Amino acid sequence: MNRLKAFGELPASTSANTHLRPGGSSRLNILVVSNNLGSVEHAVGELTRSGYNVNAEYVQARYEFEVRLRGGNYDVIVTAASLRGWSAFDLLATRGEVRPDIP
Repeated sequence: MNRLKAFGELPASTSANTHLRPGGSSRLNILVVSNNLGSVEHAVGELTRSGYNVNAEYVQARYEFEVRLRGGNYDVIVTAASLRGWSAFDLLATRGEVRPDIP
């Protein structure tokens, strides 16, 4: 079963998970920003194999990231260092302005 949600499917929940641990009942909500779906699937697979209950949403473009960030509930953001037309530093700046509570 594919655990990734494509852009356009916002999560229904808005409550933050505060007690995340491998094997726990809490879901780890991650926003993944990357140009490479294969690396995203690999990262999600590793987290799942480590015992986390993962809900990952995947975006590629800056506008997708901003929309998700404003409307979603994420525990962490995972990104590639280099993205097409922008960088991880741009992503950090946007995250800092919009949702500084997300690591």
